[in-house]
Amino acid sequence: MTDNEQQLIARFFADAAQQTIADDGFSHRVMRRLPSRVNWLARLWTAGCLTLGLVLFVVLRGWQPVGAMLTAATRWITEGSVLHVNLLAVVVVYFLVLFYGIREVLNREQIGLV
Repeated sequence: MTDNEQQLIARFFADAAQQTIADDGFSHRVMRRLPSRVNWLARLWTAGCLTLGLVLFVVLRGWQPVGAMLTAATRWITEGSVLHVNLLAVVVVYFLVLFYGIREVLNREQIGLV
């Protein structure tokens, strides 16, 4: 595309952007009904639940059963009980599922489902 064509296109869109279309307040009503971008109550609720979960984890010593499960899983893997399971594949799948879960949560926050 030549510079002249680019200038013509830029001028066309600049002129079009300055035009206003009378819509009898329709745009304002639609924008007013859209959900707020900052849903502070949902974020506050999430932070409260996360804090409660962490407090319960510490009070009930949740690291003990988690440690026992990780120790048992490590022993199971190192003893050769796992038949033809590639540990790297398991780790990759774990992180892919984690990544897609986080992405889904972020997408839901963006479109206002959370």
